[in-house]
Amino acid sequence: MHHNTVDRFNTRFALPAIGIDQLWILVLLALSWIFVALSPLPPNDLWWHMAAGRTMVEEGQLITTNRWAYTLPAETPYVYQSWFSELLMYAAWQLGGVPLLALLRLVAIVGAYALIAWHALRQTASGRAVAIALLLAILIGWNNWTLRPQTLAFLPGAAFIVVLGEYLHGRLRARALIALPALMVLWVNMHGSFVLGAILLTLAWVAAALDCWRQRDPLQFSRLRQLSLITGVTFLALLCNPLGVGIFGYLYMMLGNETLQRYFVEWQPPRNSLSDFTGFWFFVMLFGLATLMALTKHRPNARDLLWYLALSWLAISGVRYAVWFALFLLPLLADRLALIVPPRRITSTNPLFATLMLSCCVAAMAFSLPWFQPARTIGFSAPLRQQWPPIVSCSATIPQSARLNGWPGTLNPVASGQR
Repeated sequence: MHHNTVDRFNTRFALPAIGIDQLWILVLLALSWIFVALSPLPPNDLWWHMAAGRTMVEEGQLITTNRWAYTLPAETPYVYQSWFSELLMYAAWQLGGVPLLALLRLVAIVGAYALIAWHALRQTASGRAVAIALLLAILIGWNNWTLRPQTLAFLPGAAFIVVLGEYLHGRLRARALIALPALMVLWVNMHGSFVLGAILLTLAWVAAALDCWRQRDPLQFSRLRQLSLITGVTFLALLCNPLGVGIFGYLYMMLGNETLQRYFVEWQPPRNSLSDFTGFWFFVMLFGLATLMALTKHRPNARDLLWYLALSWLAISGVRYAVWFALFLLPLLADRLALIVPPRRITSTNPLFATLMLSCCVAAMAFSLPWFQPARTIGFSAPLRQQWPPIVSCSATIPQSARLNGWPGTLNPVASGQR
């Protein structure tokens, strides 16, 4: 009787059995959390997006006309496509001030990378390969971890790719695909990157059609029917936004805007230079992944190739897409690395050591939360105070030549109200 009670206690409160490679993944995610938590909130886009959210709350409706570009008539029709992100950021500010804004950024960024890493680990069963791929994705994306609508879109974007990828690898049933239209409704109202989900879903359908044509397998035809249905429903969900079908015109306007391409660094192609941190590591992953797909024993399937080509083309055209390239292709890179990275002879680690490491990570993550003011403790409080102002007047001065080329001009998003 005594032994049975002890056995039940040990089973219930057993220490986690975590492999050394899985531990590396968790440590990388914890370090990313701490890095983001200690980083200031750059005011590049944050404060004017929050001002847009404040205006919508005060007026009780979406903004449908130009408000702050003084080189255009005040009543020029314009809808802020990322309205839901703007409302989220303003709500966070109202409820918890800067600390809650910082937590919002933490959850969006680390949550997205954790979801993709989990999916990659299920796909490859190689923690070492996933850790290497995750590290490379972090090196490419870290300088894009500001707080703006794109950052908040990381989470629904990652969830979209994980659900689709889990289904395509046979680990989710078709009924789980209903999450894709729901995620698209959220994504399309948060940031223009929603188009990536639509493109990758379409390419997955194309790859399934090619597999049906080559293999004539009844299972492939069944999958194609399921993907056809969910692709159609997802594209209908994409229209659930204030612009409706006009969302495609908005995308065309943004992607074809010559002034954006010329004057904004993040819209310009990445540079293969050590001085361009993102560009250097992007090209390492771009050519490294191509080499691995060409030389490893198992060739990539049609979907992997199509996703690689589409995301590569986007990232080469503008450095702002590099973070999406690295995040969405992390599972493919881990899958290729798993073919060449030798498995460890000893994959498990001491449960006590694993628990100690995890406890240290959790404690460090908790201490780094903004409510504990960790930056003040370690001597970074002055720089943070400079980077975390209240909502203030923010202007983005555009060269006169850019205004003549159709750029709306200088933005002064907080022309009145709280300063």
